[in-house]
This record gives sequence, C-alpha cells and structure tokens, in this order.
Amino acid sequence: MIKDDVLEPATGPMPWVSPLLAFPKPGPNGKTVSEASQIRLVADSTLSNTAIIREHRVTMTPEELTVEANGSDLYSVVDLTEGYSQIELDEESRQITVVSSHLGPLRYKRLTMGICSAAEIFQKALEKALAGLKGVRNLWDDIFVHGREDDGSHDENLKNLLERLEEKGLTLSTKKAQIRQPEVKFFGLIFSKRGIKVSHDFQQSFNNCAPDSKPHPQGSPLSVGRGGTKVS
Repeated sequence: MIKDDVLEPATGPMPWVSPLLAFPKPGPNGKTVSEASQIRLVADSTLSNTAIIREHRVTMTPEELTVEANGSDLYSVVDLTEGYSQIELDEESRQITVVSSHLGPLRYKRLTMGICSAAEIFQKALEKALAGLKGVRNLWDDIFVHGREDDGSHDENLKNLLERLEEKGLTLSTKKAQIRQPEVKFFGLIFSKRGIKVSHDFQQSFNNCAPDSKPHPQGSPLSVGRGGTKVS
C-alpha cells in the first residue's frame, strides 16, 4: 500500500494511533479467498473517529430514481475501482489516520474505510465530480446511467460519463459493469422501464438473516427498508 501511494511513514506528534486489521475479501458467491493479494487492510479507527465531526448527506431513494428515469428503456451501471483510494486527504486529516505496523507508524494519504465519515465524504466528492451530467446518478461508488435507445440518449449519457471520469482521473472496474441493458441490478434492486423490484439474491439474503438476539434498530435487517422503499 506504500508502493500504491495509499500509506506513508508518519512523523511528528501522533494524537491517534490505530491498530491495522486484515480481512479476506469476499470472492465469488460470497466465499472468502486466501491469496495474499485478496486481503483487505482496514484501520480500527474506533478511538480516532471521536475526533471527526461526521457530515451527513441525504441520498436519492429508489422511488426518486425511478421517477427521474421515467421513459428510459436502456440502462448501465458501472463501479469505481478502489473508490476511496482515489480521494486524497489533506495534511491535517492524515494525522488522524495513523496506524501501527511492523514498519513503524504509517498514515493514510487517501480516504480509508475506517473513517466514520468516509461514505459521506466519498458521496459528496463523487456527486461534485459528476455534477451537470444528464441521466447519471451515483450511490457511493456505483454509478447508474439511463436513457433511451431510439434517440441515442443513453449512449450519449454513458459517453459523457466516461469522458468525465477520465477527466477526473477516476477508474472503473470492468468485472461489475452492466452496459446497455434493458434491466440492471442497482443496490439490491432491479431497474427496468416497468419500474423496480427486489433482486433474487437480495431477497434470498434477507430471508436468510438470523433473528436479532436483542432489539436494536441499527442491527436489524429491517433497517435496510428505513427509506420507505416500495417494491414488488
């Protein structure tokens, strides 16, 4: 990660030093993989997060996206590669992200998953980068494109998106791309000109959730529906 310009040696006063944890990345069908290249390093920033004032953002609901995409019949979904790592931290913020390692103290140069406000910071940055594009919306690092096939609006919207991403230096994952499809899966839902419905794998995961051992709204699978989404 030092070679990838994500981490750098930390010097000077260090008000926060977090442990660095390693987790296997999920592989195909949710199975974990054992290769070293598929290990995800994440800082346990429980204590350092107390120094961060979290920014909250309101994201678009599936219903709002359906209304916006009304009349479209062609869709694409693309996913950013290492999205957080494409956002550089300023000097002051880096000192909050110091982690201990066998190489000594290191600090993040780029946004990391351990930061409590990372999702909101990323959403805001990507919204700003994509501002003004027609038929384009993002939720975190997934980008939804819609338009019509007969008038070429979908292809034009997709072309403008790719040009904007290249201009901003943002890279995409080809593995998860859904390009020029009559229906696409986007955040557990299937979008098409007929509206939205729950995808099979999302429904299966929901059905397989174990019941809560104690009441906790954030820990309940029902919290996924807190936006009031209505699907068939």
